[in-house]
Amino acid sequence: MVNDDIAEIKKLSPSERIEKLKELEKKRKKEIEETELLIKESVEEIKQEQELQEEIKSEEKLQKEKLDPDKNDDLEELVEAAKQKILDEENYVNTQYQVKLSMEPVSSLYDMVKGVYQEVRGRGEMSEEQRQQIENISYAMQTKTNAIDSGEYQTAGEKIEDILSASKSIIKYMKRG
Repeated sequence: MVNDDIAEIKKLSPSERIEKLKELEKKRKKEIEETELLIKESVEEIKQEQELQEEIKSEEKLQKEKLDPDKNDDLEELVEAAKQKILDEENYVNTQYQVKLSMEPVSSLYDMVKGVYQEVRGRGEMSEEQRQQIENISYAMQTKTNAIDSGEYQTAGEKIEDILSASKSIIKYMKRG
């Protein structure tokens, strides 16, 4: 059919030939677009069928697990183990932060305490984040105090001890609420 159309078109005058070729091109473009659309629709239908099959398999698996109490226990154990792993990771990260914080100069810790204190004073209440920050600073200061008491930490004198004391007083005040 296409060859017949082209043979007929070759017999036409150049201007008619151009017109017919443009019509033929338009027709073929439309056919290609329709074919591409049909392909997309078919692919989407296949995806939907696959998703439906997966949902059915998943639902069947859940139904079997409901009937098999041993599998439920295993699932609960897995969930519990995952929760514990997350908690362990959070504790590890927090401990690493506290250790890093304990290496900060005392004056920096004091500035942090004052900053949190001013924020809390302005808001009128302490947020959970601020409470955690105070706990971390408190840990760092206790680490420094222990190092001073054991002689591991060389101080610049009483000034640092005064700053530590002032910081601890602010923390105690804030912890009381």
